[in-house]
Amino acid sequence: TDPNHRTYYWLTGKKMILDNGNDVDDLVVMQRKVSITPIHYDLTNYDFLEELKSWNLKLPGTKQS
Repeated sequence: TDPNHRTYYWLTGKKMILDNGNDVDDLVVMQRKVSITPIHYDLTNYDFLEELKSWNLKLPGTKQS
């Protein structure tokens, strides 16, 4: 949990070397340089999202459409 006692999760996986070029993240990090990679995780289950819309949930503080 975080300092506010909220559960959080780390997205992890096995390290895979897919590129042996001279401009890959591993190489520049080993040279004590910074590697910035813009990543966007979209873990939305779109099939279930459509079903969820039909539930007509009424949540406090939200406008109903």
